[in-house]
Amino acid sequence: LDMMAEGKGENLACLLKKRPVGAPSVEETFEIQKVAKPSLSEDGQVLIRILMISVDPYMRGRMNDNKSYFTAPFEVGKPLSGGVAAEVVESRSADLKPGDKVLGFLPWLKYLVVAANTLRKLDTSVVPLEKYLSSAGYSGLSSYLPIKYIAAPKAGETVFVTGGAGAVGSCACQIFFSYGCKV
Repeated sequence: LDMMAEGKGENLACLLKKRPVGAPSVEETFEIQKVAKPSLSEDGQVLIRILMISVDPYMRGRMNDNKSYFTAPFEVGKPLSGGVAAEVVESRSADLKPGDKVLGFLPWLKYLVVAANTLRKLDTSVVPLEKYLSSAGYSGLSSYLPIKYIAAPKAGETVFVTGGAGAVGSCACQIFFSYGCKV
């Protein structure tokens, strides 16, 4: 299901083909479909090419036909959505230029037109692009902010992370460890 490598210059979308029962099957659950490549129509927009998609555990719940703790379910026949890292291809924004790397929570299309102010510009000279979809992205922020501002750990404290093997929990363990805690 390598949507990013397929069809040079073509626009592709990753759709939810059918709601899975049990574990999703690539062949039965998802469909890659050619769609029209969008173009810029307003100031403040950018055309982006998605480079990386974050596939996260909560997404399995969104494949069911009921509201999950996060948001509405994915719609059958429509693109899935989630955290993506992308590159600006064209711009009608003063804030982003072609070649800039950005982060967003967007539908899974190879090319997409979005408002520039809905994206976060990334500095890949400091952090590699793929880290913005993990430890420097949603999973990292979901653990860092509550640890820093609510838990306020002190060196030498012992902490227990119940979901320490998951995406957010593994980041939390590393953050507590960096504070000098026993995890």
